[in-house]
Amino acid sequence: MMNKQRKKTPAHNSGLSDDLFSTIFMRNTAIMSLVRLSDGKILAVNEAWIRAFGYSSEEVCGKSALDFDLWPAHEIPKRNALYRDLRERGRIKDREFRLRRRTGEPFVLLLSSDVVSIAGEQIIVSSGMDITERN
Repeated sequence: MMNKQRKKTPAHNSGLSDDLFSTIFMRNTAIMSLVRLSDGKILAVNEAWIRAFGYSSEEVCGKSALDFDLWPAHEIPKRNALYRDLRERGRIKDREFRLRRRTGEPFVLLLSSDVVSIAGEQIIVSSGMDITERN
């Protein structure tokens, strides 16, 4: 499996790192999440994720996406394949998933994910976009 270690960047050296990276993550227009690979627990979601799915950060952090019925039953095999591929290869790029918003409305998410090592844990960093209108 590929492991990426967090490297020091110029932003880290300037003392801006935590605030800068938090701001970039939260305000990014891509639908983003940080999920622990070992158990699928959501660690963080950004504002675009909150808008797309309709759940607050407080509602989802510390829980699995399966706890919220975001994955329809017919998509669970694709989710399992996603996790298998992330464990084996360390990344996936531009995969389509048919998910559900809090309202039950379906939408299509184009997702790319990388596994990175942060503080000794394998974390899935995912970035996606709603492509429902394209399909």
